[in-house]
Amino acid sequence: MQKKSGCFRRFINLQNKSGEVTGHLEDDFHNFVIYLRHDCKRVISISAEVIRYPWSTCPGAVQPLQALVAKPLVSRASDIGKLIDMRTQCTHLFDLAGLMMAHAYKGGQDRFYEVVVPDREVVWNDSGTKPIEMGQTNAKLLLNKVKVLWWKINDNEIVGPAEHPRVSLDKGFRRWTESLSEERAEYSTILRRAVMVSSGRMLNMSQFNTAQELGRPPVCHTFQLDTAPKALRMVESYKDFSGGAE
Repeated sequence: MQKKSGCFRRFINLQNKSGEVTGHLEDDFHNFVIYLRHDCKRVISISAEVIRYPWSTCPGAVQPLQALVAKPLVSRASDIGKLIDMRTQCTHLFDLAGLMMAHAYKGGQDRFYEVVVPDREVVWNDSGTKPIEMGQTNAKLLLNKVKVLWWKINDNEIVGPAEHPRVSLDKGFRRWTESLSEERAEYSTILRRAVMVSSGRMLNMSQFNTAQELGRPPVCHTFQLDTAPKALRMVESYKDFSGGAE
């Protein structure tokens, strides 16, 4: 077992102005900003700043986002997957853009999400690249400083609170969230992604020079087969927010 003493934090800030939404995502490994202009029906333009990132190829994921131009806004954030292929995108820019499109569609006040996932014990495979067993943690999501969701998680399964159905974070998760209201599905998708990313705090990144060495499937821009060998680890990109949101 390997464990740190602290917590993973992720912040998502959605700011809505007339015809434009700004989205900012930051956590231990990432710091991204997206600017999306729209006419209340479709995306007019989209641009991004990739400020802090784990792999040298991550900034190149801004270009595939252009596939959203002229696409219709969506009311359910996950529906962005019906418009563009997630595998060609940076996972985190993709998620943020989906939240922004839904925010533009609905309008309303600015949103500031904060996720906190306390560190937990992790057992890695022999190569140290994939978790094969993870201990328990209690993850929570706050919206504008108010807690709107929390889960007790054991390994890759939601096991609490008591009234919550037992749900896998892997198999069938998207099918389950599609049965929820748009708001509840948004909360759940944000919290789940943060929980998945949080295990990276226990990963010894110093053993890897390129993304290819992690042996991950081609599920995002950097891990595509022709990109992963060229994706160099950004050695000083990590920040620890265990001490607080500042």
